[in-house]
Formats: sequence, C-alpha cells, structure tokens
Amino acid sequence: MSSILVAFPVIKDARKFHLEKGRRWTVVEHIILEALAKADWSIADLTAASSLPRRVVLEVVIRLMRVGWVELKPTTQGVIFSSTPGGRVQATREDLPPVTRSATRYMGYAVDLFCGDVFRARDLITLTEEQWRNRREQGFWAELPTQLDQDTALPDVRVLADRLLESDEHLTRVEVQDWRPHRRLAIVSVRNGAIDGGLGDIISDQLKAAILTASDAAKRNTAPVVFARPAADQTGNRILHRDHQISFRPDDILIGGESHSTALDKMLTKSRHRVIIHSTFIRRDKIDEYMSWFTPVIQRGATIDILWGQSTERDGVNETRQAATALKEAVSLRGFQDRLRVHTTPTRSHAKLILADTGHPESFNSLIGSCNWLYSDFKSADVSVRLHDANIVADVAFDLAELARPRDGQIPELSVEMVRLGRQLADFEPPASARGTARIITAPEHARIFTDARESAKERILLISHRLDAAAKPAVIKMGSSMQDGGTLDLTAIYERADALTPDLQEELRVWAAQKGVKLSRRSKTHGKVLAWDSDSVLISSLNMLSADPGDREPRNEIGVLIRAPNAGRKLHNSFSLANQNTDADA
Repeated sequence: MSSILVAFPVIKDARKFHLEKGRRWTVVEHIILEALAKADWSIADLTAASSLPRRVVLEVVIRLMRVGWVELKPTTQGVIFSSTPGGRVQATREDLPPVTRSATRYMGYAVDLFCGDVFRARDLITLTEEQWRNRREQGFWAELPTQLDQDTALPDVRVLADRLLESDEHLTRVEVQDWRPHRRLAIVSVRNGAIDGGLGDIISDQLKAAILTASDAAKRNTAPVVFARPAADQTGNRILHRDHQISFRPDDILIGGESHSTALDKMLTKSRHRVIIHSTFIRRDKIDEYMSWFTPVIQRGATIDILWGQSTERDGVNETRQAATALKEAVSLRGFQDRLRVHTTPTRSHAKLILADTGHPESFNSLIGSCNWLYSDFKSADVSVRLHDANIVADVAFDLAELARPRDGQIPELSVEMVRLGRQLADFEPPASARGTARIITAPEHARIFTDARESAKERILLISHRLDAAAKPAVIKMGSSMQDGGTLDLTAIYERADALTPDLQEELRVWAAQKGVKLSRRSKTHGKVLAWDSDSVLISSLNMLSADPGDREPRNEIGVLIRAPNAGRKLHNSFSLANQNTDADA
C-alpha cells in the first residue's frame, strides 16, 4: 500500500548559543595523574600497577600530556613519564578541571504542539500551511491537532540543552533575539504501520502512538481520532521530576518562625560563592535589615540574585515592584550592584525557595516551603524543608532557571548558570546512607499527590493551608473519601485566613466538613502549606490547598517537595496536634 502522510503542528526557533566545548576527566585519569605526581612511571609499570589494558593507559597518558600536565623523560633504562609542576597542582584537586575551548553557533529546534517533543530542526521536514494543503492532495493523509498553547510551548532550558548539545558541550550564554518563533507543520510518512525515515527512533512513545493511530484512521477512512490533552507535567518540553534518594533527618523539616530565621542565618553565614532567593513579596520597610544580611555574604565573595513573584497590582500600584526597585537603589548606593542583583520583573510565581552554597562551589543546600524570606516577620507557623543532597538540589537549580526567564521566552544568563549548576550537581552519586526519597512537585502535580494520599493513607491525613475559601470543598471531599470500606481515619484541615468568607459561611463550611469526617480548624499565625499522611509521607509546598486550584499554564506558579522518609509525616502531625481542638483564635 502507498504511504500515508501525517502532519503535526510545531513551532520552530533558532538561537545563537555560546558554548564551552571540551571533555571532562574520568576518575581513572585522575588516579593516573596522582600516581605520576608522586613518582615517575613507565607505561609498562603503570599497566601492571593499574591492571588496565596497555592501550588504555597509553591513551590516558597522551591526553594528560596534551594539556601539559605530564611530560616524557628519556632515561638510560627507557622512556618514563612524570607530572609537570602544573600537573602536580591539578592532581591535588578533588576533581580535575575540564579543558575547554569557546565556540559559538546558531542552532535551530522545533517543539511539537501535540505533546511537546523537542527536535533538532534538521530532524524534521516542515511545511507552511499552504505547502501542506498542496502536498496532502496527492494521497491519504492525517493531521494531529494542536494541544499545547504556542506561547507556553517553548521548552525548559535544560530540555533544550539536553537535546541540542553534545556530551562535551556546556552552555555559557544564549543571545537575546528579536524575532518570534514561527509555526509550521512537520510531516512524516507512515508505511505498513511504521514511520519512515528513521524518525520513529527519536520521537516519544506518546507522539509515535498518535501518529500511527491517526494514520490507521486515515487508511480506514474513518472519523479522525480525538486525543486526550496531555498534562502539563507530562509533556516533552518540560523537566519531568523524579524521586531522588536523600539522607533525610527530621530536623530537615523547619516548623515555625524561629527555625526559619535560624536556617536563613546559617545559610547566609556559610555561603562563599552563590545565593539565589525567590520570595513572593519584598517588604520595603525592611531594606536596611536585608542589607545587613547580605553585606557580609558579599564581602566573603558571594554573588546574590533576588527574584520575586508577585505581579498583581492594587489601586494601580505593585507594591512588591516598588520594594524591589527601592532595594535595587539601596544596593547601588553601596556599590554592590555587580554582586547583589535585584530583578525588577516578576516571575509570576508563588514559590518560596533559597539555593545557596555551603562554602564549597560544588556543594549546595536549598530551602523550599511557605516562608516569604523577604517579607516574613518570622513569627508565623511556616513550614519548609531543607534539601542538601546534590541530585534533588539539582532539580531546584533547573526550576530556578525557568523562574528567571522573562515572559517572552528569552534565556538570560541566570537561567544558563542554573542549568549548568544543575547538570553539574546531577552528576553526583546518590548519598551512600539514603533514608528516604524526595521529589520536586510543581503546580499541576499537586492534585495527583492529593489523590495518592487519599488512596494510600491508613491512619491520618493532615492538611494545612494559610487561606480558606470555597475552593476548599473539593479538597475536603477528597479527604473524606479516604474513609473507604468503613475504616476510620483522623482527618484534619487547618487554616488561618478566610477573607472571602463571612464568619457564618466559615461555620457552615466547618459543619459541612464535619459531615464528611474532616475536622476543619482555624488557627492563628498558620502560614504553612502542608499535606501529611501517616508517619512517613509529607508534601511541603507554597500552595494554599484550601483556597487555590493551580492550572497548568504556569507550572512553576507553585513549588513543593514530596518527602517519603521515616517520621517525616509524624513530625508535622505532632507539631500541629493542638489545632485538633478547633481553635478559633483571631488571625
């Protein structure tokens, strides 16, 4: 049978990438350099001592000679090799520095608007709408629908780097461009149930299945297939977070203002290189206090970036933007503008997080949760989690890379830096003494975690939300439906503020929740956002789960961390157990 043409919508773009190209050194190469730094060796002796093939040893020594770390010495007994003074210095380092050269080139890419797959531009045949209309008149054809919004389909920087760069290439900068990506139709040919041209080997299973299904419908001359829209966290243009092994300790969960203030002070005190803070709001009346925090960090050599998320205006004024501008002016007056960079464009995110080094340029910690670091008075019951294992902290860096991007999709230097840091941290081995798992949870993923909690809870569920409104009903219904097969669960939901509800409506909602088996309690100074179930599972987040229903248009509008580790959930249950008394204190 003749082939069937299937088209799917894409956006095409091209950018000028600045790269560093060069290989990274292996552990074997490092060990051989260390051996040569301590003594002179012949190839035969190195081969015998290392138990490596002679060819491998010879290749390693040659590579080390090319960068000037090893030299050849003829002797009466034959040729031996020795490290140079520079090689001896490099051998003492924990990791050998990569030897790279700068490169610049334009690279084109395409993103399909069906499920978000990212391609090199050269991998696809693309047509304009008019060209496609002419082409499909020649035989059987099918067309996949557009399921992703063009304005939000541009890929995450890490996804783009993974697709376009070679293994020895490292992104350093992406030039700003004036043009917008343009829309095209990519076409593939399907013959005998297979995709021609080798494309079937590089596309996702989701796109492949859709192409073959549409082709089969066209062949049978049946109605076009209706496809389900993919979830935002399951598209190919987004980072798909996964569980990471972590060395969890109960004190990694911070509860209350004092613990957050202490944790922030410790992070800033340790940092020598890099600090990034994302706070939803900034307080203008605390700028002098902020400068007292940051000045010692800068004097120790660190660079700080301040990001903020609030973009809404009240009476035509964005108070957070004004505070950010005032902070930037204070920084400039002190001459710190190159070391303390205050971004004046909002990220549109409600996330609250910090990423900072621990005194070593390759060791980072992160704090994620409910605390507005540049607004809080550190007197409320905030809840955050400290992450200190490289693999999960790498994901925080990748998400910061996206938070730093402006709405027009440009890739600023901070985004590039965070992707490089994330890829560097992701190469570290998991902790040897793992005591649990952690996974970054973005806005659209929260609903699925809620479902998992409802289906797996055996003893109790605790939900903490700063705000309460009518959106609480779906959450309460989900909690109440956890009591299956006549079982009993301790179901508690705690909030502080209910500005959109009158006292009568709050009481009505409380009675209604009780009928569902959920104790709905109001507690003052509660700013945490938590879903905890049983002893070992907890989601610590920025999302008010009793008042907000995040969409998938801005996936990083909310960010949380799912922890599954011994006593992670129990700590939250114990800390908030007093709220079970249905406290009605003023907010």
